[in-house]
Amino acid sequence: MEIREKLLSVAKKATDMLVSHGSEGACARASYTETEEFNVDGGEFSLLRTVISQSIELDVIKGKRYATVSLNKIDDDSVEAAVRECLLSAEAADEDGHRRIAPDMGSRIFENGCTECDKDLFFDRINELCADIKERHPLIIVEQMIGRHRKRLSAYVNSSGSQFVCDRGSYELDLMYSAHKGEEATSFFSDGFITDTLDTRFIEMCEVDKNLSDVENQLGATPFDGKFTGVAVLTPPALGGFIYDLYSRFLSGSSVMSKSTPWLNSTGERVVDERITLSALPDGRAITPSPYSMDGYLNENCAFIENGILKTLAVSDYVARKCGYERAKSSFSSISLSNGDTPLADIISKIDKGIVVGRFSGGETSANGDFAGVAKNSFLIENGKITAPLTETMISGNLSQIFNSVINISSETVFDGSTSMPYMAVGNVTVSGK
Repeated sequence: MEIREKLLSVAKKATDMLVSHGSEGACARASYTETEEFNVDGGEFSLLRTVISQSIELDVIKGKRYATVSLNKIDDDSVEAAVRECLLSAEAADEDGHRRIAPDMGSRIFENGCTECDKDLFFDRINELCADIKERHPLIIVEQMIGRHRKRLSAYVNSSGSQFVCDRGSYELDLMYSAHKGEEATSFFSDGFITDTLDTRFIEMCEVDKNLSDVENQLGATPFDGKFTGVAVLTPPALGGFIYDLYSRFLSGSSVMSKSTPWLNSTGERVVDERITLSALPDGRAITPSPYSMDGYLNENCAFIENGILKTLAVSDYVARKCGYERAKSSFSSISLSNGDTPLADIISKIDKGIVVGRFSGGETSANGDFAGVAKNSFLIENGKITAPLTETMISGNLSQIFNSVINISSETVFDGSTSMPYMAVGNVTVSGK
């Protein structure tokens, strides 16, 4: 039996079994993943392996009680055992009338990316990248490089009548490297991207070449002396991290459930700078988008924030029903933050004193958005110019304040196959040196 048909059959069987035992609603998600992986350690190929995994996840509502069970086997005996376990778990759960199975969304087949791996060409591209790094960036030492091709097949079936089949595939590259000169070394930098094509040299993709240069330019870094509150230019990786923190603390279902988000009653109001539009684009540029949510709704293009105005909190159907909100039309994935119209070089030229933040490593952001941590792979800006690389430097601020203190947003964007981020200059960031 073809894998796709097998997954659909397993999901239908599990859902039917749950329904036959008197549940008010049920769904099953069956999946198969095949990963081809190349590892490079210290510049040499060290591992080639194929990893196959399969799993099923069941949800059931019975007597206003909800339970979920997952396992990594999809043979008949295992699925039947999982159904029994799921039903028993539901009987032991507390009543909660806010759970429901998504209505019938029809039968759909989704195909994205490249499901078949060209192993020879993928190997050649990775080998080519190793050679390009040695030639263009001789001071770089690649600690580890992992190239993967993932083939993901999945099927979703619910008791309302929905049937989704999804075939997705992509190439992934993860890099960790640093620069070395004599006894001097920089901090590590993590890089990577997702793609569905091998037509382009990897060093030319997703600012890999620029990031390698930036890390080389970190050699000779000096500690910052003093303290000031001013401008931070967030690179796309750093900005993406802050956006995720913004989601976790201000937009997510967990922050709504706990009533910890300051935006609890702010829908329709301006919450950040009017130049910020933050969207999920599942049918846009993402290589392997999530076509449907975990609760069985089709994901749609959705602006969480549009021109600074909060359009919707990122809540699931369950959180929306329990807390009295509208369900978000998409899960928080395949995220895009709109770019501006000013080149990065022009933005930097107008900054008297600031810092370029290549990476940010910090503790947990507080419920009100306060953050503090270390700016890594960063540079000092003085009189409109990048003047010196900095050793790890403390920065702090508040998410709400910095996203309401936007100086400018670059016209350039960086797309890593999943998210699209520009460079963003923000104010109200405190930089603390020795």
